[in-house]
Amino acid sequence: MTAFIHPAILFAGCALIVIFLPVKIGRWFPPIAASLAVLSVLTMPQGSFATLHYLGMTLTLGRVDALSLVFAHVFAIQAVIGFIFAFHITDRAQHVAALMYITGAFGSVFAADYPTLFIFWEMMSVSSTFLVWLRRVPASTKAGFRYFLWLIPETL
Repeated sequence: MTAFIHPAILFAGCALIVIFLPVKIGRWFPPIAASLAVLSVLTMPQGSFATLHYLGMTLTLGRVDALSLVFAHVFAIQAVIGFIFAFHITDRAQHVAALMYITGAFGSVFAADYPTLFIFWEMMSVSSTFLVWLRRVPASTKAGFRYFLWLIPETL
């Protein structure tokens, strides 16, 4: 059995670290986490893991199969490229929102049931809205609210 860490946990932990660090130090963590995610995806064994019992349901937070591994490889490589590209950004909140978006993406890819998929998909929606808002110009504020209003009817 190969030891690995779920990439969603890796990025969520990185977001918690980046919140408290100065920007000059914290901006190094997302590319490092993305590189570790590539290694994590390469070592993932196929099968289900991380089950949680909640309100009479059994939630499976991770199911690795051939198709989820393909998308996980794509997301991990995109995360490396994206965080290298965003290295010049000095806004800590944008790094945290991007890390939470990637957390939601990996959680969605490895979700084995609808409640887990819904939770991580909504995490992607909310964090992407914050990424738009964090541009901090009037046009992005309006666009973020339009996007958010579009999402509300979809989730009901």
